[in-house]
Amino acid sequence: MIFFGFFWVSIKAFSQLFRAMCILVTSGAGFLGSCFCHQLFVKGRDVVCVDIFFTNNKTNISHLLKNPNFEFIRYSVIDHLKLEAE
Repeated sequence: MIFFGFFWVSIKAFSQLFRAMCILVTSGAGFLGSCFCHQLFVKGRDVVCVDIFFTNNKTNISHLLKNPNFEFIRYSVIDHLKLEAE
């Protein structure tokens, strides 16, 4: 089971749900978020990571920053974030 937001989702349902999507990970530069970003990236997903570095560290995602399928946005999720998808 994976904790996703406020819901527990089975791994099989999770992989089917996000098979071809670009995935947004909030607090993605933290320890758990960076591990999650890395696993999604390894599985070939496009990943957008949002973090403000209040308690997290950019070195956790430094290995992903050079890849074109990974995008980092320094932003607080407290404010509204509007992203356009292709």
